[in-house]
Amino acid sequence: MSFTDPSTPIRSLTGDDAASDGSDYNVNPYRSLNDNIHGQYRLPKKYFDIIDTEQFQRLRNLMQLGCAYYVFPSASHNRFEHSLGVGYLANTLLGRLQREQRLDFDNPRQATHLLNSVTIAGLCHDLGHGPFSHVFDGQFIPRARPGCSWTHEDASEMMLDDLVDKNYIDIDGENGFDVELIKELIQGQRSAKFQHIPRYIYQIVANESSGVDVDKFDYINRDCHNVGLKTSYDFGRLMDSARVVNDEITFPQKEVFNLYEMFHTRYSLFKRIYTHRVGTSIEYMVVDAMLLADQALGISSSIDRADTYLSMTDSVLDDIVRAASAPRCSANYVGAREAQCDGSKVSSPEELARSAARVGSPHAQQLAEARGIIRNIRQRNHYRFVGELFFSREIFNKLKKTPNIAGEIASFGSSNSLAADDVVVDFSAIHYGMRDQNPVERIKFYNRLDINKVAHIPQIQVSPLIPKVFEECRVRVFARRPDNFVHVQTALAKWVKHCYPQVAEEQLNFALMAPPDYTPSRSTGPRTPSSSERVHTSPSVRRSPASASSPPTSQMLFSEHNS
Repeated sequence: MSFTDPSTPIRSLTGDDAASDGSDYNVNPYRSLNDNIHGQYRLPKKYFDIIDTEQFQRLRNLMQLGCAYYVFPSASHNRFEHSLGVGYLANTLLGRLQREQRLDFDNPRQATHLLNSVTIAGLCHDLGHGPFSHVFDGQFIPRARPGCSWTHEDASEMMLDDLVDKNYIDIDGENGFDVELIKELIQGQRSAKFQHIPRYIYQIVANESSGVDVDKFDYINRDCHNVGLKTSYDFGRLMDSARVVNDEITFPQKEVFNLYEMFHTRYSLFKRIYTHRVGTSIEYMVVDAMLLADQALGISSSIDRADTYLSMTDSVLDDIVRAASAPRCSANYVGAREAQCDGSKVSSPEELARSAARVGSPHAQQLAEARGIIRNIRQRNHYRFVGELFFSREIFNKLKKTPNIAGEIASFGSSNSLAADDVVVDFSAIHYGMRDQNPVERIKFYNRLDINKVAHIPQIQVSPLIPKVFEECRVRVFARRPDNFVHVQTALAKWVKHCYPQVAEEQLNFALMAPPDYTPSRSTGPRTPSSSERVHTSPSVRRSPASASSPPTSQMLFSEHNS
């Protein structure tokens, strides 16, 4: 990877370039920002060499809560302000620990190096997110490219390399940073190469040992604030009282219940907001639309190159609508994209759509169907939520491995009334961040009488009312077509009674939704999609021969919420 260009001045994190052009960098080395969570706060100006780039500014066009915005109108915040907040908290926490505990006091250069690396890791930890939050890497890519192990953390590394390379950021010098270390801090795992780096450094941005990190501090409070969910947990107390003991970040014993409140708030967000049944329904529709448009627009192939991934934002739905509306559609969109990428300039999706529209359109049918799905999203004609059931982790894992669970449920429909594509099965595991483990019991607490003595606090010493189960595994079922709702619900009830009679006896009376009032009239309920819009029936069957090689639409979504 090249970081220099003879014709381009290097941008240094020391800020020397800003000082040389008459700015007040040396007078005031900070830039102030006003935030609805952290209030008025400051970041050193040197970090804006990272922030003021198109790779970072792309985060302005990615909603933090993805499809939940369709359910909660005030959840309009994006990953840009969240990333700024995480960078600020990372810088604040490590800076305080270094000052108060004189960490690396004998090596100020290393202290600055680590502070830069941790701050930039906080700023850049979400650089690789795709459209609609975790929908892109958790749902779309596994279905569009089966077997691909790509994650948004991998994309964050790719985008960080591109940011440093394309913007000629100086990574050397007294105030430099280590790109490879930043990548590890984003992943939260220390390799043999960096065994000399203190372990507590890896517990600030992405804490794999206990889950207590500044990423959670920011997104839990930011998301609660923007959706109106009240919380009694106070991350400021944790920021102010954290202390490094035995190379680990620890907290005072009196903050143990505050930490339980934090993890419970996280669970509440997943239960009530992130996995809201309408938001989940829309996630399926978004993924179905992107799958239909994938061959025409090269959506899944965008992850292979930073320059194409740069334009992959929440505007992808508008790109699909524009492509479907273009004369003769955007048949050669992928070819146009690749041709442009070979040059020095990467065209926008709109320009590529116009270029591709000049040729034939083997993908017109898929684009039209994708546009129909998007229209239904915007007109609130969603896939209908049928019901949900809770299973043990053992049965849950078994069901996830069932090859065609949707087809199995559909087979219980009366008189072959259902096909597998009529049924959507959603697998969702929600927990406190450590699956079935209690994350607070993995945290070490120090004693105020002896601050260098740390220990774990057993749950029973905190309160007998704290839950003893920390994970719920649920299976939810949706009907792609509203007029099939009753058929899907009947099939689900028969399937549960036949395969899991004990679960049926305990839950079935409360697990199923009441049938919606369905009429074809727009004024009294969701309308029946026209033949050109009825894409819910079977997107995989309705594809044209030109797209026969594209992957079929999966009927299952696996949601393991670990972030």
